[in-house]
Amino acid sequence: MTGTGRNVVTMATDSMGSELEQRDGSTLQFDSYPRNSMQHSYRLDQRLHMLRDEVRTMTRDKERGEQVWRDRLQRCQRQLKAKEEEMSRQSQYFENFKTQLQHKISLARDREQSLQNRIYTLEKQLLDMTCGNEREAEKDIQGGPVKDATQTPSEARLQGFILSLQEDLRVLLEREEHGMTERRRLMEQLQEAQENSHLLGCKVEEMKAEEQQLKLSESSLMRRLES
Repeated sequence: MTGTGRNVVTMATDSMGSELEQRDGSTLQFDSYPRNSMQHSYRLDQRLHMLRDEVRTMTRDKERGEQVWRDRLQRCQRQLKAKEEEMSRQSQYFENFKTQLQHKISLARDREQSLQNRIYTLEKQLLDMTCGNEREAEKDIQGGPVKDATQTPSEARLQGFILSLQEDLRVLLEREEHGMTERRRLMEQLQEAQENSHLLGCKVEEMKAEEQQLKLSESSLMRRLES
């Protein structure tokens, strides 16, 4: 083969090699597109999965927080309701107790007044009889010779009546003292009942303030979770 023929063959061979290389390069570049697309899709799936996990976590945290505050609020409301019911019962009991005490105090005052009137009457009777006895004795002395020391039946009856009046007076004085003591005790019970009612009212007000604070805290938490 001449030199010219060899050159032609060489050029043809080189041209065919270049075409094959270009085809192989195009094939490799075409094959890389699906791989890149799959990697990108995988990364997107991972990111989406992470976002879903974050959303679920935030939702659970929000629901848990809401449940905690709801439980606290409900517990506070139950306690407040129980306190209000207790206060209602205590108030009713206090009103009944107060009415009974006032009635007892009124009766004690009436008894005390009656005793004082009875004491006054007995004291007056005793004084009148004592003065009358003294006047009779003076008349006897002025009117004639002194009688013997022996008491007459009328004098004995008079002396017995005086002793009876003195005993009645002593009993009435003891009853008056007992009535005054009872009235003081009733007044102390009334004062104690009033103080207990006041303390219970203060506790209920504290519970209402705590309930209001819990409601405000719940509203604040809900706004933070929703923002």
